[in-house]
Order: sequence, then structure tokens, then C-alpha cells
Amino acid sequence: MAGDITVCNQLFASLGVDEKALEKTILWWLSAYPMVFLLKDRAVSLKQRKGSGEDGTRGFCVIATRNLTQNKFLFKLMGSTQEGKINIPHTQLSEIASQPRDEFFDGEGPYILAGPIRYVNHDCQQWDAEFV
Repeated sequence: MAGDITVCNQLFASLGVDEKALEKTILWWLSAYPMVFLLKDRAVSLKQRKGSGEDGTRGFCVIATRNLTQNKFLFKLMGSTQEGKINIPHTQLSEIASQPRDEFFDGEGPYILAGPIRYVNHDCQQWDAEFV
């Protein structure tokens, strides 16, 4: 986590973000990520995967820690989107866009999705994930 905070600090400094915004982001990370790492009986865990790209880059993914039964509810994974447009390097896997059927549709986006939820393959349907 300390390495993530250092990277976050460098990223925000390069974008000209003030210390209050940095503090708010770090506090959010500290509230969002412990569920993935600290729960004793968690059904999923965040792991680093070996590089599969031609350049050998590594990535992160959510894996099951045990066999999951049908209709098993997992703990809530938090996610967040940025306010306004931020142009930082990211992949389409890190994007979320609201659709006209969504309660909070704004016609903008896509937005960068942050937090543990970004690692889960979901389609934000009412039976799968909730966009609030």
C-alpha cells in the first residue's frame, strides 16, 4: 500500500492536484481496499498476474480463493469514478460509461473506474452490479 500511495502522490503532483484532494483519495483507498486484503473469509482476492503482453507487463485480477456456489453473494467491492474529465493513461478495461437506462445517466464519459470493483468482469446489470 505504501508504494501505491507514493505512486498516487507522484501522479497527483504531476497533474497539479492539491494536498486536500490527495488526502481525500488516500483515505478513500484505505476504506475501499481492506475488504480485498484483510477479510478472513473472503471469497475473492486481488492478485498480480504474470505479464501476458508482448512487452511483459504485469496486471492485476480478482481470483476466487475457493469454489463458489451458485447464487453466492460476495462482499461488496467499492468503486469510484473521477469527477470531470481527467486525461491519465488507462485501458478500456478501466472505463465505465453510464447508459440511458441508468438513473444517473449524464451523456458524458466514459469515466475511469477506480477501486477494487474495476478488477471484476461485470456488466452493471441490476442483478450483477449497481451503479450508484
